[in-house]
Amino acid sequence: MANSVPGFTNPAHTESFERVAQFASPAKVLEITLLLACCSTRAIDPAWLTALLQHPLDWTYLEAIALVHQVFPLFYRRLQSVGLAYLPPAVAQHLQEEAHKNGARNLVLTNELLKLLHRFQNEGIPVLTFKGPTLATLAYGDLSLRCFTDLDLFMPITEIDRARQLLKEMGYQPQLDLTPAQDRVYTRFHYGYTFIHTHRQIQIDLHWDLLRQHFSFSPSPALIWDTLDWINLAGQPVPTLRPEALLLFVCAHSAKDDWWQLKFACDLAHLLQRQPDLHWDWIFSHAGQLGSRPMLDAGLLLAHQLLQAPLPPGLAEQLAAQPQLAHLTRQMQQHLFRDSLPPADQFFIPKIYLRTMDRWQDRLWFWLDVLTTPTRAEWQIVDLPPALAFLYYPLRLLRLLYKYLTKHWTGPVPIAQSHSVPPAHLPPV
Repeated sequence: MANSVPGFTNPAHTESFERVAQFASPAKVLEITLLLACCSTRAIDPAWLTALLQHPLDWTYLEAIALVHQVFPLFYRRLQSVGLAYLPPAVAQHLQEEAHKNGARNLVLTNELLKLLHRFQNEGIPVLTFKGPTLATLAYGDLSLRCFTDLDLFMPITEIDRARQLLKEMGYQPQLDLTPAQDRVYTRFHYGYTFIHTHRQIQIDLHWDLLRQHFSFSPSPALIWDTLDWINLAGQPVPTLRPEALLLFVCAHSAKDDWWQLKFACDLAHLLQRQPDLHWDWIFSHAGQLGSRPMLDAGLLLAHQLLQAPLPPGLAEQLAAQPQLAHLTRQMQQHLFRDSLPPADQFFIPKIYLRTMDRWQDRLWFWLDVLTTPTRAEWQIVDLPPALAFLYYPLRLLRLLYKYLTKHWTGPVPIAQSHSVPPAHLPPV
């Protein structure tokens, strides 16, 4: 591989090409190497980066994957460090516009988060936030370097009704308008409501759990409150998860979404870099209580191999020496940089998520959940009275059978033609 990239003879420089060539399409090795270098936790040799930018690159593809993987703020910031003269003007302008829009949007969301926390705290509602602005702060130290489109709040389920009413008073509307019977089914199997401020286009996800509770690796609410920590956000103290718990959550949440975006690995890698004093004994002892141990191990190895995330001495070698884990990580890398995305209407099977469940009971629960747990689609078909609410379960299965047995399937979408984010972690309904 090194001989096929003119101008790169230093072994330290050619190693990155050889590593990427192990999982990427040969025609896209330079582009993926550049993207990973711009997202890496390590400093880049400016001469190396400049030399790489002088090669013929597929900028249509590069722009597309930076947008699809939601890492364009990192990509653009690193390219700025050597100047944008090597980029096609239209690409440089578009990346600049998207980065500026993302930064401005993140400030709006952060300001709204502070207002929401203040309102809930004044009403005596215990609340903490995770992902969004807090993850951007803890992982990047810069709100503008992470893409997020909603705000996540966690509170006791006993306070959810009061919180729903407060959100409505603030102009938010529930995404689902459920009857009492439907609501009882929903709260039994789901773990959050979505509210949208239609005028301001802000989405709030109100959680009483972080993961579906029927999995063995789902954290108890008591564990979440035990990990409460405070950070400074825009000059105000904000309640969130301690970094160790956030690390476990990032691995579990990314596994749930099948690690389909580079953004997930970036969040984990940069969190590891900016939080060097993590208590690893706590992390390993709680793996299995907040995500499974395979979810943690696969995330750590992926972030280290792709983005040089710092790990405790010897841990990377220990993880890479496990054949099953090394094979899974290679599949995750290939999955990240496949040439096309599945169509949004395809029945999605999260193979990586299922493989990182270390108990067969969890995999069984996953399929029972997917095939039988009612969703908005079933509730829109018929409004059943409380006494017949149990019929939503077989209705879900019958609707899925009809939908996918009578469907005309569309083909995959080439990455270069897709700047959107398709659903990934659950089969579309």
